[in-house]
Amino acid sequence: MNKQYKYIELYRYFKELDADYIKMTYDDIEKIIGFQLPKSAYEYKPYWHPSETHTITRSWQENNWKMINVVLGEYIEFKKSDKCELDFNKVVYKIEVYLSKDIINNVVDQVTKLGACSVGAYDHIASYYEIEGCWRPLDNSSPFSGKKNQINYGKEYKLELRCNEKCIDKVLKKIVEIHPYEQPLINVIRLENHRLSFL
Repeated sequence: MNKQYKYIELYRYFKELDADYIKMTYDDIEKIIGFQLPKSAYEYKPYWHPSETHTITRSWQENNWKMINVVLGEYIEFKKSDKCELDFNKVVYKIEVYLSKDIINNVVDQVTKLGACSVGAYDHIASYYEIEGCWRPLDNSSPFSGKKNQINYGKEYKLELRCNEKCIDKVLKKIVEIHPYEQPLINVIRLENHRLSFL
């Protein structure tokens, strides 16, 4: 998040919030951001819904919170969501992972729960195929397979999946957590799908 973002303090508040639900008064929010909310925040419910002009919503959306209710001039209710939606109007990444076949299903299952591998009404979307490669473990390594100080050759699988910017950190962390290799080989590639008008 850009430090110049107008609602950076509210963003930080939601980022550090350890709860599943919160009810915030207008005073609560204004104390956090350090200034008074605009008149439209008191008079129009759409102010609290996602919009290109209502940038305040990014402060909770990008931390996987949802606004579930608003009573104008009084309070707003928020609920934590573990899953972030894949939105092709936002930045999307392709993740490539080199791994053994036996853990592919588990990786896809776990990252789908975090919001990856989803497009519209579909989830668990991924592709994988067998490849051949080589590697040489050095003296200070603890290789999953192969002999140290020797070029090894073998087969493994390449898994490809997609997720958006809100999910990327959690998804990468989960992949590394599951992966049995000492040093997983992971590529993260930014896509330009948001430029395709039919999506």
